[in-house]
Amino acid sequence: MCGRFAAVASPEIIKRYFHLNNCPDYQTSYNIAPSQQIPIITEKIHQREMYFANWGFKPAWAKADTRLAPFNARIETIFTNRLFKSAIKYQRCIIPASGYFEWQKTTHPKQPYFIHQRHSSITLLAGIYSEVNDNFTVAILTCAAHPKLSFIHSRMPLILSEASWDSWITEDSFSENDIEQAMERLMKIDFEFWPVTPRMSSARFNQLEAVVSLKRENE
Repeated sequence: MCGRFAAVASPEIIKRYFHLNNCPDYQTSYNIAPSQQIPIITEKIHQREMYFANWGFKPAWAKADTRLAPFNARIETIFTNRLFKSAIKYQRCIIPASGYFEWQKTTHPKQPYFIHQRHSSITLLAGIYSEVNDNFTVAILTCAAHPKLSFIHSRMPLILSEASWDSWITEDSFSENDIEQAMERLMKIDFEFWPVTPRMSSARFNQLEAVVSLKRENE
């Protein structure tokens, strides 16, 4: 699963990376949790834009007062789940993160880890979104963990490689084969990870310490 991530790249970095004409200013964060507003990258009619979406997906047909707002969507069932099957075909997006957090359950208390793509300032999380009256909601896709990361948790967000992120938001038609290709490319990504302070388990803890290795902190 993916229930927390960091996004500390500046708007200028995001603008250059995705070749955006404009990039609205936003508040970076070391510790983002579901229900918060997060930046997403989409492409409509060959126009690539950044929007802000509530992290918790609500399909367009859902009632306005529904409490249904999943923040993750499993790739194994995304083409058959009635909540997501339309969005995966027509409303895909990228969440520009700096890395994500996962908790190792074999320790007590559970030990959080910060995980990101090595040698990159941006870790690209695959998402789907819904738009109703210019209000966006989003879910992050999840998949089986990369073998290098499975000792921490059995699931992880679907992270897009440099070779696959552009087609993720530009392809008009999208199928299960495209998901399989994204997974194959994910397996080739080099990840870096380290244990971080348990204090970041609180969504209110939004400090640099949240992403700093405990080993470095104690040196």
